[in-house]
Amino acid sequence: MKEIILAKYGEIILKGGNRPKFENILMNNIRNSLKNVAEVKARLAQATIYVEVFDEDKMDIVVERLSKIFGIVSITRAVVCEKYIEDIKAKAKEYLKKNMAGTEILDVEQDLSNWKLEIKICAKGEVQIWTKCMQMNC
Repeated sequence: MKEIILAKYGEIILKGGNRPKFENILMNNIRNSLKNVAEVKARLAQATIYVEVFDEDKMDIVVERLSKIFGIVSITRAVVCEKYIEDIKAKAKEYLKKNMAGTEILDVEQDLSNWKLEIKICAKGEVQIWTKCMQMNC
């Protein structure tokens, strides 16, 4: 299971014709901040910075470093998967089972009318059921 980091930037998106200049500065800042931490590949597409970390043990450190870079407003850890709902469901169950020890995934449902993936989670030994909705950007 390949985990990546998605970073969103803020005010840069509002720039006009010189936006690529500011995006390049931000990408250079990211590369410089991470060059001594871990081997990464960072690329920019549709106002999102995709950061692949080749050493999964360094993922937490990379997330911490990214959170301190001026211009980045949100950071999300994500799993790479195919654009088929069966693959999305399988990866969601596997990812949540790994990262939420002591929980059981009851069900994963889709609502394609608004591109939401609903995951029903139950903590072992408890009666409560939590529902987590994820927005899918395809």
